[in-house]
Amino acid sequence: MPKVSIVMPTRNRAHLLKTALKSALLQTYEDLEIIVSDNYSTEDTKKVVESFSSPKIRYVRTAKALDMPESWNFALSNARGEYITYLTDDSYLLSDAIEKTLSILNNFGKKVIAWHLCEYLSHEWSDKRLRNSMLIPRFNSQPYVVESVESLEKVVDQGIWYGIPTPKFLNSMCHRQIVEKAISTQKKMFLPPCPDYSCVVAILKHVENYVVMERPMAIGGVFKESIGASQTFDLGPASKKFLEEFEDKSFIKILEPNLPTVSMLVAQTFEITRKCYKDLPQLNKKSLIDGSISSLVLLENNKVNVNEAWRILDEYLLKESEEFRNNANKLRKYLRTKLKLKSKIEKFIPMLFLEHLNRWRNGSIRYWGKNSGFLNLEECGKIALQLVKKRM
Repeated sequence: MPKVSIVMPTRNRAHLLKTALKSALLQTYEDLEIIVSDNYSTEDTKKVVESFSSPKIRYVRTAKALDMPESWNFALSNARGEYITYLTDDSYLLSDAIEKTLSILNNFGKKVIAWHLCEYLSHEWSDKRLRNSMLIPRFNSQPYVVESVESLEKVVDQGIWYGIPTPKFLNSMCHRQIVEKAISTQKKMFLPPCPDYSCVVAILKHVENYVVMERPMAIGGVFKESIGASQTFDLGPASKKFLEEFEDKSFIKILEPNLPTVSMLVAQTFEITRKCYKDLPQLNKKSLIDGSISSLVLLENNKVNVNEAWRILDEYLLKESEEFRNNANKLRKYLRTKLKLKSKIEKFIPMLFLEHLNRWRNGSIRYWGKNSGFLNLEECGKIALQLVKKRM
């Protein structure tokens, strides 16, 4: 049994997979396996894997195309490691990630660790000034322990805006014992529609606490094929394909309002997971609606037609109190004004100045490839560790 399994579910993204797979093979820790789980691709995914000729890699393939949660479950069923982490094909694992996280887990005597991600914006990004750049978030360089009950309450209350890293498997490593406990309760580790957020509940309900190492251990790439980015910024082909592949879309009927926002999809995920855990904290309705309004305003600003979504939201708000409805409409007006003002300012103020301002406000730093010496995610990944260490 290998110490660590790096699980890589992929489908028809062989051009991205190659870079992510390289990063897994460049790990300074040796006792690991890499599971490339091909979700019935029509591209040459297998040829990409075979081109590496590495005994650490195991290639498996589904018998038919699966939705994302089922693809992740299939991939997990093939992992043999004592510890498990996931790496998507549009991401990059920093070279010391496995060695560093295992060391911290051993020092703390814990079974789960979570971390932040850097963000790489590809050459396809809508804002041309930010293309081929990497954002490193502000982080605490010292690891610490977080109580699972407290973290779960906050993530259910605040959703995707909760700032402390939670174990989504894309940004965490978990001992097999915890995974097996979760599966024994849920029957499956990953539930629809958002497998990463169902994983948060599954893990936190089966461990008293976990270690947080805020220092980024990986880079999340943002490409036109990236589902999360598509769902957030343009509701484009990647987002539509993700939802179309669910044979059973009953999850969209669990909560109102039925909106195409990330916060609503995450909320639907929590409600499906609630069937397994009756004591799961209740969702914060205000946070859910505020998050959806924020998402719709952003999509609207990006020239996406969200008129039907606004209609659904307005119908829903008519059922709420006048105070709740007024607060929601005030937020919509405020965010629209704020985004318009931001767009005007960015036309006249250099991006570098805005980045310095952002750094002063929240401590994050953006690095541009043209200044830092990278042309793509692979080159960015090779120097990212040095840039991250500068922040410590």
